[in-house]
This record gives sequence, structure tokens and C-alpha cells, in this order.
Amino acid sequence: MQFKIKVAYNSGYDHTKERATSIESYQPWYRKDVTWMEHPAGSDPNEVVYIQDGEAGLISYAGSFGKSRDWYAEASFVLKLDVGLHHLSALALYNQKQNLLS
Repeated sequence: MQFKIKVAYNSGYDHTKERATSIESYQPWYRKDVTWMEHPAGSDPNEVVYIQDGEAGLISYAGSFGKSRDWYAEASFVLKLDVGLHHLSALALYNQKQNLLS
């Protein structure tokens, strides 16, 4: 006959920081396909123009904090019997886990 108990306790802390920046990019267009801006008089409609997308140096910051705590308990009961040529065993197990913080 054997009886065992196991208990565990865990806790954690998390701090995440995120930093990002941006750069401008340029998309090539034919002047004839750019309908949202005015064209100078006498400009070639097949000329390639570059349209800026985005801005340089926009910086963003983000951060988050997290914490966790949980416990775990386990109890087991083992019974072993020898009856003649036969070996018998039985196991009863109980376990439980609980998250205290998430």
C-alpha cells in the first residue's frame, strides 16, 4: 500500500515592449493613370511619376503587462496484492489545477 501527495505552485510576470517606425515608399505610375492630381500643361502622359506612400520617422510605442499564478495538487493511492500466482494492483488518482490570476 502506498499513498503519495504532490503540490506545485507557479507564478509568473510578463512585461512586453514594442517599438516600431515607418519609412516612406514610392510607387511608380504612368502620368496618364494618375487621375487624382492635376497634370502640368504639355506633360507627357506616358511619363513615369513616383507617388509617395507613407512618411518617414513615424514612431509608435506599445507595451503590456501580465501576471499569472496557479497551483496544482495531486494525490494517489496504490494497492498491490499477490494472490497465489496472480499479481493484482489498483490505482486511485485525484488531481486538481486552479488558475488564480490570468
